[in-house]
Amino acid sequence: MDKKETPINSEKQRIQELEVISSELSHLKPNACVYQKQNNTNIFFKVDKSKLHSNVKKELKDLKHSS
Repeated sequence: MDKKETPINSEKQRIQELEVISSELSHLKPNACVYQKQNNTNIFFKVDKSKLHSNVKKELKDLKHSS
């Protein structure tokens, strides 16, 4: 029996993903390089780790407050 993708399940999954990403980013070495995949492409660009981490935390906070 397949689980149907509902907006609630999708939101919970996104929260879990963001929590994992935040944890991974916080445990990287200070000089570690971080790359982010651009939407709809297979191209990765180097990004600032601290900016990415703050964006992830903000999105996580917004999702948690909306649910």
